[in-house]
Amino acid sequence: MGIVDVRDVAMAHLLAMKVPDAKGHRFITWNGSHWKADMAKVLAEKYSSDGWPIVTEEGPDTGDTQSKVDVSPSTDLLGLKYTDLKDTLLDMA
Repeated sequence: MGIVDVRDVAMAHLLAMKVPDAKGHRFITWNGSHWKADMAKVLAEKYSSDGWPIVTEEGPDTGDTQSKVDVSPSTDLLGLKYTDLKDTLLDMA
């Protein structure tokens, strides 16, 4: 599953307006593909002790592989620094 923190998307919009070299470019914001089970484990580590029933097992193998997306324009041209996945998930929860 492709993930990006909404705050990173907002920052990319702001930087695209402020960085002169961004004019005329399109930017993809993406902080990688992550397995749902791995994301669930982050949440379970933090919230299972509070009684939240978080499923951490992956479903059946569908043969899908992780996506590959070039986000170098957003990091190189805009200077965007993506939020750590763990911070994104815990803040969202």
